[in-house]
Amino acid sequence: MEGKPPFSGSSLFSTVIAVVEGEPAPCLYAGPLRAVIEGLLTKNPTDRLTGDQARTALVDLQQRLRSGNVTEVMNVV
Repeated sequence: MEGKPPFSGSSLFSTVIAVVEGEPAPCLYAGPLRAVIEGLLTKNPTDRLTGDQARTALVDLQQRLRSGNVTEVMNVV
């Protein structure tokens, strides 16, 4: 969505450290998918979306898109 990974580093080791210790880059262009992406990237496993929760959120978003009931607009560069 963003054109770059949520975590980055100059080497494999620095990327792994970024994943473990850092926060993901903000989602600037994800539009209505932002909440799902951020929910899946949440550090604390107890706060992170499960696969079932993500699926439910995506199905709900799909239904809202089909009905035209999505208020968040995707940013386009």
